[in-house]
Amino acid sequence: MPRVDCEIFAYWSAFQIQSSFRAARMKSPAWMNGQWVPAQEVVLPLDDVGVMQAASVVERLRTYDGKIVDLSSHLARFSSGLKIVGISLPASWDVESLVEQCVDRQIRKRANGQAPVEDFSIVVLCTPGRLGENQPTLIVHAANLPWRRLASWYRYGQVLMVSAHQCVPDACWPAKLKTRSRLHYYLADQSALNEATAKQLDGAEFAAGVLLDQAGHLTETSMANIALREGDRLITPASSGVLAGTSQPRVLDAAKCVGMTVTSEPITPKRAMAADQIWLTGALGCLWTAHSLGGARYAAAAKCDYFRSVQDRVMSMVGIDYVQQANSID
Repeated sequence: MPRVDCEIFAYWSAFQIQSSFRAARMKSPAWMNGQWVPAQEVVLPLDDVGVMQAASVVERLRTYDGKIVDLSSHLARFSSGLKIVGISLPASWDVESLVEQCVDRQIRKRANGQAPVEDFSIVVLCTPGRLGENQPTLIVHAANLPWRRLASWYRYGQVLMVSAHQCVPDACWPAKLKTRSRLHYYLADQSALNEATAKQLDGAEFAAGVLLDQAGHLTETSMANIALREGDRLITPASSGVLAGTSQPRVLDAAKCVGMTVTSEPITPKRAMAADQIWLTGALGCLWTAHSLGGARYAAAAKCDYFRSVQDRVMSMVGIDYVQQANSID
């Protein structure tokens, strides 16, 4: 075959592979109030209370090597959220079964589409339903993982900024409620993005704001719990404004196993900036470190024996080297 024809064939083959990968991603499954449909066909009515008032309860899980991790913890938090908002699901809506079915459908669709069966996330979203109707809206759907974001976190560490925006006080709703009412997170992250971009920091496009509570102590980011490392001590925020994460307990257990002391204390921005590191934990990224907080730069993950030891244990727990995975897909 002539060289030009070989090159055309190679480009066409690559295009076909990429096209099948995109098509498989576009056909992610979704379940909405009793029906399985392609995710792109899911539509919330404009008079749904979740649209009109952002009243919602949500969970986002992910697979590791094709397996859901921490499902029981996510479902317990979701059930608690439903009770807080006052939503009762029909007895026939088995959320655990729906999540498992969604995982199976997503894996089969990608395999049939001849696309790489990479890991993905599952979102469970519930609203009180449409105005004037006594019928909640429940959606369970698969979604892509943000591989570029994850690879950047692992490669550079995440850029953090202390936000002027505060977490929602318990007088509004309890921190244990995971909801899509997230405007405070959005504003905090937009401010962090603008500041990090102006400073031309590596990984600036994925910067995040760390919210304060009403006492001026650090709480969390929009996607992660935080913990300070001070020598062999790991300190989590002692604040009522922190959503209890599903990944953090695994990391704290691993830290104890490698000889670290784990405590919970109020954390001021000044103390955080003087720490050796900030560790972040979340359902999508599992465990990563901060690049910086404001003007304070931290030690890289690779230079911390404690972090490497804890990360190795966590990877063993979830069954995959998620850092290598993200870097290879990105």
